Amino acid sequence: MIKVTVTKLVIEYYADCEYDSLNFYDGPSASSTLLAKFCGVLPEPADRTVTSTSSSMFVVFESDDYVNEGEFEFIWEKVMQADGQYDRRICLTRVGAKGRNGDKGLLFDD
Repeated sequence: MIKVTVTKLVIEYYADCEYDSLNFYDGPSASSTLLAKFCGVLPEPADRTVTSTSSSMFVVFESDDYVNEGEFEFIWEKVMQADGQYDRRICLTRVGAKGRNGDKGLLFDD
């Protein structure tokens, strides 16, 4: 499983994140099940963590052509389940971006 914690988020807000969003998918592509969609500013602490049910997570920052600003940062880690306990053995990296029109995705795979 892959666990992501969003630590910074400043993206254009609109209802349902219609124009700009940071999207997390449960699998290797944007055609996988959508786990979470963020826009605006950081949500409450309890809502900042996303965990995949599979061994990979695909992340996409989408932006329209109007307000081309976005800044986000998140920490991701591989989460192994051993004896029914979550064992956070590897805290891999911090990912962030500042910019516009992120039409490419990032694939995290354990």
